[in-house]
Amino acid sequence: MPERIQTVWDLITSDRLTKQHFLFDRSYEVVITTNLEEFSRVHEWADTCLYTDASVKPEGGGIAIFEEHTNNVISASFGRHATIKQLEITAITFCARDIIEKGYHRDIAIFTDSLAAVKAVSSCEINSKIALECR
Repeated sequence: MPERIQTVWDLITSDRLTKQHFLFDRSYEVVITTNLEEFSRVHEWADTCLYTDASVKPEGGGIAIFEEHTNNVISASFGRHATIKQLEITAITFCARDIIEKGYHRDIAIFTDSLAAVKAVSSCEINSKIALECR
C-alpha cells in the first residue's frame, strides 16, 4: 500500500485562487498527440520518459509515476477531497520536482492521459493553486 503523503490537499479547503494569475514564461514545451505515430515521435525524441496516472475512489485518490529510464515506480495516496484533474496535475508536479532534484539536463518527456491537466499547466491564465504550484 502506498505511503500517505501530506500535501497541499491536507491544508486547503479550495483549490481556486482568489486572484487570477497570468504567467507567460515557461521553460517547457507542451505537445499534445492525437495518434500513436505522433506519440512515437515524441517518445523517440526524449532521453527520459515519465508516465503519470491518477485515480479517484470514494475512499480517496492516488497517483502513480513510472520512469522508463530507471524502471522506477512512485505512488502516493491522497485524501478524499482531491479531484481527478488536481491529482493528475499533482503527478506532473511530482515529475517536474524529480527532474529538478536529479539535475537532469537532457530531453525529458512527461506523458499524461489528462488533457485537462495539460491545459491547466500550459495556460497563461492560472486560476488553480495546484496548477500554479506546478508552473
